[in-house]
Amino acid sequence: MTDRDSAVEAALDAELRREGEMLRAARAGCPPPDLLLARRSEVLDEDVRARLDSHIAGCDACRRMAADVDLLDLGAADSDVETRIAGRVMGSAGPRRTGMLSIAAALLLASGLAVSWWYLRPGAEPPRIVTQPAPQPPVSEPPAVVALWTITAPAVRVPLSSLGATRSAEAPALSSLVEALEPYRSGDYAGSAERLARFVEAQPDSAEAQFYLGVSRLMLEQAQAALSPLERAVRLLPADRRPEAEWYLATAEQRTGRTEAARARLQALCAAAGPYQSSACAAATAMQ
Repeated sequence: MTDRDSAVEAALDAELRREGEMLRAARAGCPPPDLLLARRSEVLDEDVRARLDSHIAGCDACRRMAADVDLLDLGAADSDVETRIAGRVMGSAGPRRTGMLSIAAALLLASGLAVSWWYLRPGAEPPRIVTQPAPQPPVSEPPAVVALWTITAPAVRVPLSSLGATRSAEAPALSSLVEALEPYRSGDYAGSAERLARFVEAQPDSAEAQFYLGVSRLMLEQAQAALSPLERAVRLLPADRRPEAEWYLATAEQRTGRTEAARARLQALCAAAGPYQSSACAAATAMQ
């Protein structure tokens, strides 16, 4: 007998004993369900089987349980296992091998037979010992970064010189950019973000497109997605437009937890004269 067989037999034996205790507590005098299973085996004496049948005939609960047991397709018992278990039970009972088996012996006998029948049933798996998995600690989401100031979308300004193209190529490029910015003008930042994203795929060096794409994503509270186009806009825009891009980039950095980068950018804007100086100074103070 392998360790696995022993473990399965012990687990099933314990379960059958538990069920027997529950039945005895509910209906005193009724046989445990293990005996109803064992009555199908040839190892029970005829008088024991007769007493069981007599009780079942007069007990509705046992009659229903016996009917359920009779419907089980348990297959054929393993004679070696049956003999081993019967010998263990009968050997401990001494010379008295007739009459009603003791409750403990009957439980042990029935559980052993159940193991052999269920374990050897063709195409069936052995009874499984079910264990509850250890509770896992809940996965906590990183805390959201609180926006320390509000922003408004800047008006659209698209000078022809910002396109960085020759005069012959300016008209179609400018027309495409103006078309991509139409949703932005009406406050449809989701629409402008979608159009501008397609535009920058074809014109990655368009500073204006990168800038308004970043601002559109900021207005949609997509600060992480706004970082890359705003960083590119800071590098591409002319000096007079750069503070505007720096302000919105600092906002994206603060809202994505890049505190030191945002603080340094705001302090630089606060130290220089310009339209965003007062806003930058107030924001830098809010971050202290």
